[in-house]
Amino acid sequence: MVRAIGGLWAGIGIALLLALSPAASNPVLAAPYEVAGRALDIEAPQSYCIVDPGTPSEADLFGSMEDANAGRNRVLVVFVDCAELESWRRGETAFLQRYGTVLTPIEQTVYPGMARGMFLDELRRAMGGAPPVGSVAGQGRLLEAAPALEVGQSESLGILEADDLALYAGIARKLEFEGRAMVMLGVFSMTLVNAVPLSINLYEPVEDEGSVGRLIAQHRRFLERLFERNRTIRGGTAAPVSATPG
Repeated sequence: MVRAIGGLWAGIGIALLLALSPAASNPVLAAPYEVAGRALDIEAPQSYCIVDPGTPSEADLFGSMEDANAGRNRVLVVFVDCAELESWRRGETAFLQRYGTVLTPIEQTVYPGMARGMFLDELRRAMGGAPPVGSVAGQGRLLEAAPALEVGQSESLGILEADDLALYAGIARKLEFEGRAMVMLGVFSMTLVNAVPLSINLYEPVEDEGSVGRLIAQHRRFLERLFERNRTIRGGTAAPVSATPG
C-alpha cells in the first residue's frame, strides 16, 4: 500500500555534507507551501534557519539537495544550524555540517483518508517488519562501524525507534573535506502529515556517544510542533513556511 517507500528512502543519506562558496547575507523569506493540493505549515527545528531557494546566495544550498533527490523526492525545506549558516554567510566557513531537509516522494504524494498509525504500520511492513534496534543499540552500532569506515563508505544503522509520531532510521558515512576526514550521522523520521508522506532528515558530525539519542529527541520535538501547526489544515490554501527558528 505504501508505494512511495522505495523512492523516499532512496534519496536520503546521500549528501551528508554541504561544501559551498560563501555569499553575502540575505533575509530568509516566508513562502506559500502546498503538496498535491494539501497545505502544509513547516518551520525549522529549534536553532535552525530555513534556506530560501529564491535568494541567489542560498540557491546552491537548496539545489544541492534537489540534485541528490532528483527523480525520487521533492525537496520541500532545507534548514541549517543558524550559527553555521551565519558563519557561512560571513565567509568564515566553506562547509556546513549541521543541517536537515524535509522531503516528500514524487511517486505518491498523498494518502487520503489514511490515519498516521496505519501509514506507519504499512511503512514498517514495507521495510521488512524488523523491530527497532533502539537508540542505545544504534549508537553502539555507530561507534563500532565508524572506525572501520573508509572515506565515501556508508553504514546503515537500521530502524532505530518507532512511536506514534514516526519511524526513525539512521546512517553513518565517512567523508573528507580539505584533508579532514569525519564521520557524519544522518537520522531520518518518516511520517504522515495532512495525508502527505514526509521524511525529515537531520545530519551532524559524530562527536560524542550521545549523537543518536540526541538527534532522535530533536526529531520528536520537531514532529510534535509540526503536527500541532498542521492540526487544523485540511487542504486548499497553502500555509506559509516559517522563516524563523522553531
